[in-house]
Amino acid sequence: MHDLVLSKYAAGRDQDLVFNRELVRHGVVSKRKLTHLVPSLPIEEDRKRVIHDRIKRDFAAAGSRSGPG
Repeated sequence: MHDLVLSKYAAGRDQDLVFNRELVRHGVVSKRKLTHLVPSLPIEEDRKRVIHDRIKRDFAAAGSRSGPG
């Protein structure tokens, strides 16, 4: 599931970002695991920073639920 969420963050389409926010809100994914996986993505560093920022924003909006490991 975490790989799917990261691919949707990378795509950045509105519907993908809404989908990710809902998964975060419901505690389906882990902030720790997502942030751990971001550096391994085969994309440019500036895109990785954007993804990292989106992860932080979504978890902050969800009240910092960390979800499953």
